[in-house]
Amino acid sequence: MRNEKAARVFLAMCEPARLQILQKLAKSKGCVQEIGKSVGRNQPNVSQHLRVLKDAGLVKTKREGKRVCYSLADERVKMLIGIAEAIG
Repeated sequence: MRNEKAARVFLAMCEPARLQILQKLAKSKGCVQEIGKSVGRNQPNVSQHLRVLKDAGLVKTKREGKRVCYSLADERVKMLIGIAEAIG
């Protein structure tokens, strides 16, 4: 079971766009539009990637008025991103 969860995390991170989104969220939370602008992608594309990241347990959501904001689900995700960047 643990291996399956770990595999889901790495599978979610292996897409360059999702890694870019995680790097943005490591700096600050944001809504879909802000994230899209930051990473140069449109809203539907960002929403799709965020869903995968949320399903993998890497990001969480919080409603702020009419907007849904995303942030890293766990501070350890920052460490994981840093390790991936150091290896690459």
